[in-house]
Amino acid sequence: MKILILSCNTGGGHNSAAIAIRDTLVDAGHDCTFLDLFSIGSQKLSGRVSKAYLFSTKLSFLFRFCYWAGGKITRAGRRSPVYAANSLHADRLYQYLQANPCDVILMTHLFPAEQLTCLKHRGQLSIPTIAIGTDYTCIPFWEETDVDYYVLPHGDLAPEFVQRGMNPQTFLPFGIPVSPKVKQREEKLQARQRLAAGLLPGLEPEKPLLLIMSGSMGFGSSRQLVEELLQSGVDAEMCVVCGSNKKQEKRLRRRFKENERVHILGYTQQVPLLLHSADVVFTKPGGLTTTEVAVSRTPLVHTAPIPGCENANAAFFASRGMSVSAKEPEEQCRAGIHLLQDRDAAHRMRENQEKYIPGDANEKLLAFLESHFAKS
Repeated sequence: MKILILSCNTGGGHNSAAIAIRDTLVDAGHDCTFLDLFSIGSQKLSGRVSKAYLFSTKLSFLFRFCYWAGGKITRAGRRSPVYAANSLHADRLYQYLQANPCDVILMTHLFPAEQLTCLKHRGQLSIPTIAIGTDYTCIPFWEETDVDYYVLPHGDLAPEFVQRGMNPQTFLPFGIPVSPKVKQREEKLQARQRLAAGLLPGLEPEKPLLLIMSGSMGFGSSRQLVEELLQSGVDAEMCVVCGSNKKQEKRLRRRFKENERVHILGYTQQVPLLLHSADVVFTKPGGLTTTEVAVSRTPLVHTAPIPGCENANAAFFASRGMSVSAKEPEEQCRAGIHLLQDRDAAHRMRENQEKYIPGDANEKLLAFLESHFAKS
């Protein structure tokens, strides 16, 4: 099959999910193209969309208001300003599809779903379409889209989607796709030895590792959390991943340059190895990263969320015993040390992660695509 996968540069999770399923499909012998939606026809537009998202999330009150307002105005059968804005770009997507025909379109972001809905209602789309949700909630505006199938992050979310006016016959409760490397089990000491030999020279592999992640764009108060952990006297190594936030990376390197227990990283493609090495992970509750941690079966502390869907992600995980949530660095520190020192608590959390997040979303989606759309 020839498969087009569309995403959007508003946070790294959407792209990571798209790349994860692309890699699975390519390994199975399918022809896959992965594109940032707004790069079609204009690289500058893609950059503007990404910057606008980053600006709104830094002003948390603005992002919270936009998310709240979206939940109020969106209704099944009603078209929102978000739909109207996306319809302006739909012609470019149509031209691309005319020049680059495919058998199926997958999308890991709302915006391509909006544009494909626009094309479908114009009579300009006949290709099967599948949207992949990357948050543990029905985000605003999903219900005004009209694609053939929706991959839900978990079957427990189906009632929420139905309540928002969506058709349950379109639901595929497969889960969120993650990199196959995350599922590969590795003994922690061996993984830390590999880290010490490469990505983190100076790491002491025999000591526990506390991994602090701040998302692909580097959000959160990592400095305060590291200081709390250091002051607690916990005997562990610490690694902070800053993503693409160069300013945060520079500040943290300067602040902790004298402390050999604190290791600072910028953007890295070795997240699976870091997860396999970690005894406890601290991260904001982004849907993709949170799922990766659960699939790696690592105890998880959720830090302060970006207001909106990340609140729902944290609540979904905490209510099922897959994580603990703490907004302030002092609380986060206590929660992480508890999971590090209480083996029974950590074991129960890993069991719950395995129960609710089996980690087979890629395989389920692949099997569905091949059974429904593969040409004989």
